[in-house]
Amino acid sequence: MKSAIIVNPYSGGGRTESMWKQIRDEVHSRLGSLEELTTAAAADATRFATQVASTDCDLLIVAGGDGTINEVINGLFNENNQPINQNLKLGILSAGRGCDFIKSVNIPSNYREAVDLLINPIFKKVDVGCALFRDEFGREKKRFFLNIASAGLGGEVAKKVNHTPRFLPPQLAYFSSTALAFLSAKGQNLRISLDEKEIFDGQALNVFVANGSYSGAGMCWAPMAKLDDGLFDVIISEPIPKYQLLTSGYQLYDGTFTKLPGTQHHQAKTVLIESDDDVYLELDGEQPGVVPAAFSILPQAIEIAVGS
Repeated sequence: MKSAIIVNPYSGGGRTESMWKQIRDEVHSRLGSLEELTTAAAADATRFATQVASTDCDLLIVAGGDGTINEVINGLFNENNQPINQNLKLGILSAGRGCDFIKSVNIPSNYREAVDLLINPIFKKVDVGCALFRDEFGREKKRFFLNIASAGLGGEVAKKVNHTPRFLPPQLAYFSSTALAFLSAKGQNLRISLDEKEIFDGQALNVFVANGSYSGAGMCWAPMAKLDDGLFDVIISEPIPKYQLLTSGYQLYDGTFTKLPGTQHHQAKTVLIESDDDVYLELDGEQPGVVPAAFSILPQAIEIAVGS
């Protein structure tokens, strides 16, 4: 099997660089011929992914966090939303700040256990999300995502997390940013259409367009989400009293978040979110733009080495 690896040494505040130093020789020894590509700037991972996909490579490994995985995914598809290389499969060695996507595919956070998966891999076809939106300058953009997109509070949290000190533990960084954003949030007017039918027009704190289940360093927003069912799980969170965060914070982690009052759950192949307010987007932990945003799902568009 011809393999390549994209390493983002800066991911997780340098955690990936430390991890890679520990296991680099082992990975090269156990996987044989392995092309190594190291990122040095933003978007390098996307460029490298396109470069690898344009060859006869069989397996592309991503060493980094959720943001690096997202960059790589955005280098694997063409303008027609088709994989550049139908035969290219993905492996993940995660050492980022949140490490959320691996929870949905049972990939161990332990580096050497994750390497073991790549020696005798079990591959699973998973869906990929596609988002059309505008950036902060009003330019039309398209990005693919594997895990979760959101509009509203999620975009504010992404902005805050990206400005928190890197020495803070991931769960503390995400929870404190979520709490601060929640306490200052007032809800925004959103219009939401699923499969071209409007199902919501009112105030909401956040809308999750979920392919995976987790984001925010282990917060379980969509416990029912399946990566291979060809559907988004759409979670709409309406404004709730501020004190409720103090009494139900644990529900952000144990999978019962969707049972909170004012929370709706739907499924759809396409999602359209519109607003007259300035509503920020979040895609796999990044804050790339604002609504209006249109989401569509690409069923089982890529194969990933997963845990049993």
